[in-house]
Formats: sequence, C-alpha cells, structure tokens
Amino acid sequence: MKEKAEKKVGGEWEESGGKKERGEKGKRGSKAPPPPGEADMNREKTAGLLFLALLFAIIFWDAFWFLSKFMLLFVIAYVVYLVVKSRS
Repeated sequence: MKEKAEKKVGGEWEESGGKKERGEKGKRGSKAPPPPGEADMNREKTAGLLFLALLFAIIFWDAFWFLSKFMLLFVIAYVVYLVVKSRS
C-alpha cells in the first residue's frame, strides 16, 4: 500500500502522493469585486426577468388552474390505486 507524503503548508495539509492537493487558504472562494457598472446591469437583468415572470403568470393564470384540476384528479386516482394495491 502506498503511503502519501503530507506536509503542512499555509495552515492546511498538502498531499504530494495523490491527485488532491490543497494549498493556501482562501484560494477557492477569493473573487475580485465586480466593476461599478456591472452591478447596475445585474439589477436591470433581474428586473427584466421578474417582469417576464410576472407577465407569464398573468397570461397563463387561467391555463395553470385549468391544468391543475387534471393534476389533482391524477393524484387522487394514484392514491386510490396505492390504497387498493396495499389492501390486496
């Protein structure tokens, strides 16, 4: 069985014999802050997506409730099927 050589580097253990190697702390999640104009673009994108979601909900509101009735009937039939199956 192979032994892996380990040494402590920057507060964490580093394995030199395997594929996993951990180096210094903070490498994984460190990210530079976005440029000033990018925050406004993200805000506009979010507002646009919320508007589209609201528009979709208003347009398809009746269709959603119409189709939900079929889903409710399907669920009731499936529950009845499970009850009958478990009793036999």
